[in-house]
Amino acid sequence: MANANQHFKRENIEFVLGSPETINSTFDVLVSLETVEHLQNPMILKEMVLRCRIPEIIISFPRKKPRTIINFIYGILRKGI
Repeated sequence: MANANQHFKRENIEFVLGSPETINSTFDVLVSLETVEHLQNPMILKEMVLRCRIPEIIISFPRKKPRTIINFIYGILRKGI
């Protein structure tokens, strides 16, 4: 976070570090890079997207665990988020 704030901080950008279960703010975009596969329950991101009303999502994940992530993305698209 220190690196992100040092090199990429802008007036309209806020970097937030926290647990998907406890973050409860409104965001324009969720960026999750190579982190989803480390969550015990990746579907918690879907709950966070709904709770925080996040209209845009950028997710990257390694190819080694695609099934869980594909199910997550399908779940979001199926609900029309």
